[in-house]
Amino acid sequence: PTIIFGTGRETIPGSLYALRLEDFVRSDVKNSIRIDSGNTKGFIAPPVIADLSGDGIGEIVVTTMDGYMKSYSGKDFSLMWSKRIHPRAEVQSMPAPLYFDEDEVPDFFNTFNLGEWPKNHTTIHAILSGVDGRELFRDTLGILQFSSPVLLDYNEDSFPDVVYAINTEEWDVFPVYKTQL
Repeated sequence: PTIIFGTGRETIPGSLYALRLEDFVRSDVKNSIRIDSGNTKGFIAPPVIADLSGDGIGEIVVTTMDGYMKSYSGKDFSLMWSKRIHPRAEVQSMPAPLYFDEDEVPDFFNTFNLGEWPKNHTTIHAILSGVDGRELFRDTLGILQFSSPVLLDYNEDSFPDVVYAINTEEWDVFPVYKTQL
C-alpha cells in the first residue's frame, strides 16, 4: 500500500509525493518519491485513485492549486495527461470519478475557481475524460468553491449523479435602514 500526498498552499509551491505505508509507519519519509512539483502553488486537495488503463492498477488523478487536473500512472508515476481549464483557474477540491461518455474509463468532475486566492470571482464546473484529459462538459455557476463534489444515485436510475455546492454573492446596492420609533 502507498500513501499519495501533497504539500504547499494557495500561494506556496508544493509537490505531490508517494510513500509506502510501511515507511510511513516507521516515520521514515526519506523514501518518499516526488511525483510532480508546482512552481508557484501547491497540491491541496486529496487525489483520487482509479484504474484508467484497464490493467488493474489504480492511476492517480489529482488537481493542483494552479488550475490543472492531472493523471499519473499507478505503475511508475509517469504523467499520463494534464489539462488546465483556464490560465487563471485555481482548484482546492478533489475530483469526483464518474462515467460521462460512452467508454469504460471513468471521467472526472471538478470545480475550477477563477481569480487569485482569496479573490476568486467565478467558477467553471468541468468534466474531463479519464482517457486523455480532454474537456467533455463545462458550465459556469457561482463563485469561490472549496467543497469536493459528491456522487450518489439521487434519482435511482443506477447512474451516479453529481451533487455539488454553488456559492453565490448578493450585493445590496441600496441598503434599507430600519429605525425604531
